[in-house]
Amino acid sequence: MVGVPYNTSSAAITALTFQKFHCNQFLKNFGINVPEAVLIKSEDVINERQIMDKVKLPCFVKPTDGGSSFGITKVKKESELLPAIKEAFNHGSEVIVEENIEGREVTCGVYRDSTRVEALPITEIISENEYFDYDAKYHGKSKEVTPAELTDLTTFQIQSLTKEIYGILGMKGVVRMDYIINEGGIPFLIEINSVPGMSKESIVPQMVSVSKSKLKKLFLLIINDSY
Repeated sequence: MVGVPYNTSSAAITALTFQKFHCNQFLKNFGINVPEAVLIKSEDVINERQIMDKVKLPCFVKPTDGGSSFGITKVKKESELLPAIKEAFNHGSEVIVEENIEGREVTCGVYRDSTRVEALPITEIISENEYFDYDAKYHGKSKEVTPAELTDLTTFQIQSLTKEIYGILGMKGVVRMDYIINEGGIPFLIEINSVPGMSKESIVPQMVSVSKSKLKKLFLLIINDSY
């Protein structure tokens, strides 16, 4: 609105991706597999039994608009649900209670240049903790394998799905999408990072390095596509 150039997705699409529940439910209408989830607002009366009937145990409780895994709890007993919801509200305006998908956690970067949408190599995240929490992300408590040790078919499926979602949302710039591949080999979208980190610890720079490219070249492609 103020005329400052930018090379990420539009404000509307970025705002949608920041709201994990709403984004996943939108994409569900296009046949994208996402975990079952319940949205809780601050004024809602919480019915623990209804929530458990839908998402089962164990499940994850997290703020819809949080980042870096702040406020996330893996709930294993029903008695843990309300404290987890309270903790999540300390970090966000709305809370999701989400089905736990058992499987391998992977993430795929994607971007658009002047000719096509291109997927980066896939990274598998192997956490020393129960899930990829803040400690695992930023304190070295995880192993990130790039490229992920997947079959050619699974790699193709996830990269194709990532490009499909990017196209559905009309996204721009570098985006990273997180999945769980369940025990049946089906990928479930967990969330979209529309402005992924670019620090030394971040995953996208690792993907770019493995692809035999450089971040500078990637950014130039994106800027040239945008302007």
